[in-house]
Amino acid sequence: MSERTGRRWSFGNCEYVETSRRLTVDGKPVKMESKPLDVLLQLLESSGRMIAKEHLLDTVWADVETTEQSLTTVIFKLRKVFIGSSEPIIVTAPGVRYRMGVPVRWDAEPDSGSFPFALQPGDRIPGKPYWQALRASLFSDSCRCSSSDNNSSVTRKQTFTMTHPRPIRKLAN
Repeated sequence: MSERTGRRWSFGNCEYVETSRRLTVDGKPVKMESKPLDVLLQLLESSGRMIAKEHLLDTVWADVETTEQSLTTVIFKLRKVFIGSSEPIIVTAPGVRYRMGVPVRWDAEPDSGSFPFALQPGDRIPGKPYWQALRASLFSDSCRCSSSDNNSSVTRKQTFTMTHPRPIRKLAN
């Protein structure tokens, strides 16, 4: 398996590892949904520059229609986890733009632990005895999957926001 590299971002009292999507504040891991992390990455990549709300909406929510309220909510969630910082991590130009409010630096970060193993078609999903891979893929902690409950005639599809889609299916109990 080839090793991927990404960036380890440092800003204020925080650190974000791009490949594992791991955010830490004061050295403690923070659980965060996907969209706030996507917005954070856009802000980090554009540090020092103001980013228009429209650009964030078009980039982060490219696949869906949304409103500015979604972005406002995401910025609120990010600010909530950065609350202990001595200076504002995210700065707003009222009503139109956002930027990082602290110096940002990054280093290359090898990521050898994101994908602990590969799946082949028909492989069972660890910890999910009734689930099976539909096609070869690398398994990570989030996946796009289809589940079929064999006790009903309905196939339910579940989609999780992630970087690497991994179709899997549920087998009969």
